[in-house]
Amino acid sequence: MIDRVSGERVVVLISEEYGPYFRISGQSEPEWLKAILEGKYYLPYWVSKVPSLDGEGMLEYFFGCAADQQKLQAIVDKINFEG
Repeated sequence: MIDRVSGERVVVLISEEYGPYFRISGQSEPEWLKAILEGKYYLPYWVSKVPSLDGEGMLEYFFGCAADQQKLQAIVDKINFEG
C-alpha cells in the first residue's frame, strides 16, 4: 500500500508493547481501508490518532502482539486505494 499523502510505501513496524502496526497519513480512518481489513481479511485491530508536525496527522493501525509482522506486511503490500 502506498500512503496517499506522502507517496511512500506503508511499512509494518513493531511496537514492543502492542506488536505489529503501520502508519498512514490522515485524520480519520478511511472506510475503504476498514472494509478491506475487517471485511476481506477479518483482521482485528485498533486505530490511534497521532499528531504530526505538518498538521495532517497520522493514523496508527495496531494488530496486537499475536500478529505476524511478515504476514501483515504481505497483506498491506496487496492493498490499493480501490480495494
